[in-house]
Amino acid sequence: MSPETSEPVTGGWRAHTPATASCPTGTVVLSGGAFSTSDTTANLLTSVAPLGPHRFTASMANTSNVDQQVTFAVCAAKPAKYAIVSQSETDMGVDDPALTPVCPAGTSVLGGGLQVVNPGFDIAIAGSLDEDRHGWFGEAVNQRAGATTFTGQAICAA
Repeated sequence: MSPETSEPVTGGWRAHTPATASCPTGTVVLSGGAFSTSDTTANLLTSVAPLGPHRFTASMANTSNVDQQVTFAVCAAKPAKYAIVSQSETDMGVDDPALTPVCPAGTSVLGGGLQVVNPGFDIAIAGSLDEDRHGWFGEAVNQRAGATTFTGQAICAA
């Protein structure tokens, strides 16, 4: 396994900053995540998920002009029965959507995430974690009025 990281990304004031980590040729993403140099609530993760089998991406709403975000991917040779399972929901208003995509029978969850289409300052990731080794739980705090699509993803293998 190899951990791969994105280049540090610094957002300007009120910037919405994505960063993506890519796996080396011949490997797939098993898991991933992101972290910020911020020690305040000035930055919020607004999307963190696999972007296909070879990349992991995260977005951060940045209300600081100095804090950085780094996204990381854990990569390895493709394991048996490798699959990325998705579950989507369009939330029509101010709500806290929760999604739990489940891995196929005979596989276990390795990682996952919650992707927000058109993330912004009015949405934050509330949770993104393993759900009983067979799925991935993703929840967002949504303060946006109007339709927003959320996609929970589970990275699975035997």
